[in-house]
Amino acid sequence: MTSCAPKGDTESRQKKITPDEIRSEQQNRTALLNELVGRGVIEFHWHDEDGKHRVQGDFDFWRLENAISLRVSKAGEGLMWMGGDEKNHWMFDMLGDETTLSINQQDVIFSDILDTLVLLGLNPLPKGNMTIDNGIVTVQTNDRKWVAMFEPTTHRVLEIEVEDELHHISALHRKGIKVELMKKNSLVWPVTGGLIDIESTTTDAMTKIDFAWISTDTSEERMDRVFDLKFLQRALKPTKIMGLSQ
Repeated sequence: MTSCAPKGDTESRQKKITPDEIRSEQQNRTALLNELVGRGVIEFHWHDEDGKHRVQGDFDFWRLENAISLRVSKAGEGLMWMGGDEKNHWMFDMLGDETTLSINQQDVIFSDILDTLVLLGLNPLPKGNMTIDNGIVTVQTNDRKWVAMFEPTTHRVLEIEVEDELHHISALHRKGIKVELMKKNSLVWPVTGGLIDIESTTTDAMTKIDFAWISTDTSEERMDRVFDLKFLQRALKPTKIMGLSQ
């Protein structure tokens, strides 16, 4: 991240900003994003004993406080559906002849929902000892270290990573996108990550997310269903289930 540190006026401002100001700016920005719906294109790259794999499709994204749900499809056919909250996470894999449901498996995409929200720029950095050096913000928690850079005007994430003794996950926010606020002029709409590359050593995979649209208006969405694992099980009828909910 040091090589990517912003220059000029941006660098000067970020040097002067305090941890309290960083936390306040991030909390104010993300407080508007507790309930969301979004659309776009997503791409997964990973490799295993069977070789290299790539899946691309359209996605629908929903967020309700600390829960997310993300459906991936192509030409109307479901490919994957994943989601969860701070307690449980799940993923329906419909890429093969069978539908597999994985519950609380650590080697699946977005296995930590709270971390995912931070990496996507939808939650503030977690609490911990915060330091700022040359525009780079570091937060040391009990067992992990977060490192991030923020755009000084919109306060959106530019680059963020988290690591512990075993794993490392990074998210590069290549561009931003405005989040639609109903009955508000677009000039005051908050900006969040629109084109995001996520790399994880946990899953040995790369995920590219390209939001085309994000809104806080979820009035037309079936929010009661997209987070309901039992409902999704009845609808998707998995032939194989791995793991158990807590």
